[in-house]
Amino acid sequence: MTDFYIETTKADKTLPINSRPKFFAFGIPSYTNLGDQAVSLAQRAYIEHEFPEFQYIEILEEDNDAGIEAVKKIITSQDIVSFVGGGNMGNLYLDHERARRKVFSTFVNNLTISFPQSIHFEDNEQGQREQKLSQEAYQKIRTWF
Repeated sequence: MTDFYIETTKADKTLPINSRPKFFAFGIPSYTNLGDQAVSLAQRAYIEHEFPEFQYIEILEEDNDAGIEAVKKIITSQDIVSFVGGGNMGNLYLDHERARRKVFSTFVNNLTISFPQSIHFEDNEQGQREQKLSQEAYQKIRTWF
């Protein structure tokens, strides 16, 4: 039988506490840009396929701050933190960039993954300032080699 619909699960305000490693996916879009929705769905399929032992947990972008605080209470060293891919790294979509900075500069002791991005910082004073802020945030991340 052909899969012709997507079954969603109920949103929950409480993060699961169990022994499974977690894969926290921040920046998940809830707005109606279908391209961003497709990127998010493809990312989820990839994570669930490549990391089957991990419990996949999506955090909507508008819940970024509350999600960070909730995750900080339960995160362990085995957990992975990610930010959704797309085309929003840089100073054209500052809300997305600021959210990404905050996530990555908060979880510096965990493996963090930014899924593929288009990056654009404008060649002006604001773009250079925002690029410097992003560089400072991302330099806090541990290197995993």
